[in-house]
Amino acid sequence: MIDLGSYELIQEGRIPLPRRTTLSWIGFTAEGSPAIYDTTGLLSVLDRFRRPGQARWVPILDSNMLARKQGRTENYWPVGVSGSHFTCIILKGSEKEPWFPRPLVQELEMQMPLLNMDNQQGKLEERCGKRPLCWETS
Repeated sequence: MIDLGSYELIQEGRIPLPRRTTLSWIGFTAEGSPAIYDTTGLLSVLDRFRRPGQARWVPILDSNMLARKQGRTENYWPVGVSGSHFTCIILKGSEKEPWFPRPLVQELEMQMPLLNMDNQQGKLEERCGKRPLCWETS
């Protein structure tokens, strides 16, 4: 990444993609952070991208884990990302890109990929991840 005002290099490196995975979409969140979506259904955002040399790609959504996808065969065509929603076109079956007639753009609530969602601690972490600050009281 280069600052176009000063032509200063801010970040450099490779986009972390597993083997046999390709980049499906690259763009920016509504807040201005770089974001990527790959063919495995993982949406990641570049955290700390404004701090030279400190950026890291953070997964924020695994579309295969969405509750709506369970038992269905569908793919997602990214359109945009905001703080709490993934804006996309839902493709049915084995479709890989939208076709005519023009499909509807839909917003899906973000669901951060976390471990141990089957226990109480995992559920609490997921609930806290949806809010900027989370203070749990006993």
